[in-house]
Amino acid sequence: MRDSYCDDEYYANLISELRSSSEKNLNPSQIERMSSLRKINVCVLPSRSARTLLSIVLAAYSKGETRLQLQQQFDTYCKVLLESEACFQDFGSRSSANDVNLVADSVSFPTIAFASAFLDSKEQIGKLAQCIPPGYDTLVDRVMAQYQPGRPVHDKLRKKSVHGPLLKLLDAPPGKQQALIHKYLDNWETYLERDNRWPSHHRPTFDGYWCYEAAAIVCAFDIDDSEFIDHRYYPTDLMNWRKAQ
Repeated sequence: MRDSYCDDEYYANLISELRSSSEKNLNPSQIERMSSLRKINVCVLPSRSARTLLSIVLAAYSKGETRLQLQQQFDTYCKVLLESEACFQDFGSRSSANDVNLVADSVSFPTIAFASAFLDSKEQIGKLAQCIPPGYDTLVDRVMAQYQPGRPVHDKLRKKSVHGPLLKLLDAPPGKQQALIHKYLDNWETYLERDNRWPSHHRPTFDGYWCYEAAAIVCAFDIDDSEFIDHRYYPTDLMNWRKAQ
């Protein structure tokens, strides 16, 4: 177990429920039925499944699964995500509500953190970054732009009270960025509370309190994390796997 707030049985049950939901959205009969109601659903359902598959990865990380197990689950997430992106492109549409919601910090930042640990190149990560729609959040766009050159960067931060300090540290001198991230991690519970995520370990979809925002920024901007690598809210194992790449 990497997370001490919930036990193994909780995570096993959560993963089982998430897997059932993902399989339902990928079921050919379900896709055919829903696309008969609205053609774009042929893309929307796999996109929803991709989000659910990422939730499985996050729960499995908290549960304490091995690097190999997580690698396999993340590969499945990437496959479905890229397929749904190709589907939307074939339709010439990026307008579905579900697709737009891929920009959520619960999707975008963990995607970069896990991709940095499991994928071989910046180009591969860039393909995932292209699946995160631009133009909705400054911080997300700036992180994704490190892997997607020419990406338009939105001029507004959606969660100023939560992500404001992270945006500021991107413009701080390199020598001060480590201390600013460390300070952010020390106050992570406060930011979670502002985001209505603290306390949430009694909720049925809790998958850990890891600060994937900090991890994604460390990966994207190649910041030395040795000062806070063992912080309780920093995904230590994941970031150590990245260094072993």
